[in-house]
Amino acid sequence: MIEGYVAKGIASPYTLSLAFPQVFWTTFAAIILLQIALLYFSPVPEAQPALKWFARLAAPLVLLGFVILWYNFMSLSHWNFGQIFSLKPQ
Repeated sequence: MIEGYVAKGIASPYTLSLAFPQVFWTTFAAIILLQIALLYFSPVPEAQPALKWFARLAAPLVLLGFVILWYNFMSLSHWNFGQIFSLKPQ
């Protein structure tokens, strides 16, 4: 399913949410809830250090989300590392 979107050049967050709804919506909800909790428990004058901490944490969370998405894509398409490394350059 996602291969068709990528081949047509229309892969976007919307198409990824259709292809992998569990991963997309779980990650989306977790990030939104974390942002709301961070802003709720951080008073405005003291929010800057907490926001800096969250900004440092955001990149690994996004990376983790992409790794999970990639793993799901690889398992759905029945690919493994052996097939990737056995491809010959053209």
